Formats: sequence, structure tokens, C-alpha cells
Amino acid sequence: MSLKISWPFKEKLDFEKGYEKLKMMKSKCLHFFVIFVLTFSFMSPVKASPEREFLMACTYGTLAGTLVGVASLAFTDKPGENLRNVARGASLGLYLGILLGLYVIYVVPAQLEEQNEAPATPPDKILEEEDSLLKGALRRTQVFPLLGRKGEIDGWMAQYQILSF
Repeated sequence: MSLKISWPFKEKLDFEKGYEKLKMMKSKCLHFFVIFVLTFSFMSPVKASPEREFLMACTYGTLAGTLVGVASLAFTDKPGENLRNVARGASLGLYLGILLGLYVIYVVPAQLEEQNEAPATPPDKILEEEDSLLKGALRRTQVFPLLGRKGEIDGWMAQYQILSF
């Protein structure tokens, strides 16, 4: 009985070709990384204009509404006859996108300005508020032992009062 071992590949392995391919792949990756870093390192952050924010909100709203309309077809008996659900979803999504865009353009900047103009709370006042909250929580917390018939401690009971009437 003789055991014959054969190489499963028809071609011989050529380590030199593999090494060359590996070197070329490394150099391509290095070139890509350098170009990527140089491209994005010189870019400055750009603030989005209100018009662009409004259009993006409308676009996202329309896309989301369309997806909801398409998903609603799964719950109908004859989806081919109810394709107007997709149009309804897109329309409602557009309206919601318009509302979101108006909110982002007019309400959010006003809130940010109010936050920037509001005086900061002094650290002493913050500590006083935290102390009063902690004291109130300690007043509502009770922990006491549970005693058995012979006077030994059988366990502990903890109680926390949430509301009082």
C-alpha cells in the first residue's frame, strides 16, 4: 500500500510573483492613503446655508414618506391597485419635510441664540441645588432591619417614597 500525495493546484506556486503583487498592492494603498489625507486635510468646515438645510429636510421627508407608502403596500390585498399609497406617502413626507425645514431654519437658531445670551449659573448655586435634591432623596429613603421572633435580624427592608398624597 502506497500513499500518494499530490498538490491540489495545477499550477506551481510562484512566490516571486506573489511577492511582487503584494508590493504593488502596498504601494497602491499607500498612494491612496496619502491622496486621501492630503485631500481632506486642507478642507475647511463649511456651514450649511439655510436654503440647503430646508431643501435637505424636504428631500428627506419626501424619501421617508415614499418608503412608508411602499411599505404600506405590503398590508393591502392588491398592491398593484393601491399604488397611490406611494404618492400619498411622498406627499405627506414632503409636507412634514417642509415643517421640519422651517423649524430648523427659524426655531433652532433662535434657541441657540437664547442659550448663548443666558447668564451662566454660578457653581455655588448648582452645588446648593444638588445638596437640596440629595437631602430630599435621603428624607424619602428608609432602610431598617426585619427582626424575627427571638429578636435576631432576619433581613433588611428598604423603602423609597415617590409620591405622597
